[in-house]
Amino acid sequence: MKKAFLGLSLSVLAAMPLAGMAQQQRAAPQANAATALPEADANSMIVGALQVLQLVDNNQAGEVWEGSSATAKAVVTREAFVRQIQVARSSLGQVQSRTWFSVIRQRVDAAGAAGGTPVGDYISVRFATRFSSGSNLIELVSFRRDSDAWRVAGYAFERAQ
Repeated sequence: MKKAFLGLSLSVLAAMPLAGMAQQQRAAPQANAATALPEADANSMIVGALQVLQLVDNNQAGEVWEGSSATAKAVVTREAFVRQIQVARSSLGQVQSRTWFSVIRQRVDAAGAAGGTPVGDYISVRFATRFSSGSNLIELVSFRRDSDAWRVAGYAFERAQ
């Protein structure tokens, strides 16, 4: 299975639809905040991921990068991110259909961070996407919990089998 990873940690412009989650997070019990995954509404994460994908679909990857965190900007320049997406997506054509099929929560601790992923809480949304070229992909939009909100942590895709 060929995988194209656009190695980028991004901050979310989708903080707009995810704003309601900040209230939920503040209201969540703090008893075990150091180890518990923060509360997050799966529907809001799906909506946020779709907004990120729409920006990518509309050749607005630069806008996604502009909203990124300092950590993300340290991983890849704006120009490299935009170029990677343009090259990777240019032969695919227009999106014909896109359906989410999983929302996964994960905590990366110091042991997991040894693989290069920063320590933190993550939520990833996966989509089955069909393009006008006939290509079928699995797209992944990942979010990381920053101190104030969930922010995009990455975008990747691989050919569906």
